[in-house]
Amino acid sequence: MKISLIQMSIREAEPDKNARKILALLEKAMLDKPDVIVLPEMWNTGYALEQMAELSDKDGQQTKDLLGKFAKENQVNLVAGSVATAKKNQFFNTTYVFNRAGQVIADYDKVHLFGLMGENRFLQAGHRESTFELDGVKAASVICYDIRFP
Repeated sequence: MKISLIQMSIREAEPDKNARKILALLEKAMLDKPDVIVLPEMWNTGYALEQMAELSDKDGQQTKDLLGKFAKENQVNLVAGSVATAKKNQFFNTTYVFNRAGQVIADYDKVHLFGLMGENRFLQAGHRESTFELDGVKAASVICYDIRFP
C-alpha cells in the first residue's frame, strides 16, 4: 500500500483558502499514484479556537462534499486529517475517512484534548474509537495528543 502524507502551512481562520490549497496538494500527491492520502490536523481552520462558531464546518458537510468528490474522481482513499466541525451546537476536531468511491467509511472526534493549548475550553471530546479498512488493511484513527493514550 502506497501512502502519501500532506503537510501544509495552514492559514489560521481562512477555511476557503485552506480548501483551495488542500485540493492543489491532493492533485500534486496524485502524481505519485498513492493508495491512501493522509491530510494534516485542523487543516480547514488551523487552531482559531475562539472563532469556532463562525469557522467550523457544520456537520462536516463542506469537507464531505469536497473530499468525497475528490476521492471518487481520483479513486483514492483519504484519511482527511482533521477539521473543525460543528455538531449540535458543539465543536469538535474531527477526522473523516473516505474510500475510493468517495464514501465516508469512518469518522472520529479527538478524544484526548490538549489542555495546554486550551482545546478543552473550546472543543468537545469524542467518546469512541474509530476503526476501518482501506483496501483490506485494518486501521484506526487518532489525532495528535490521542497517541499518548493507546
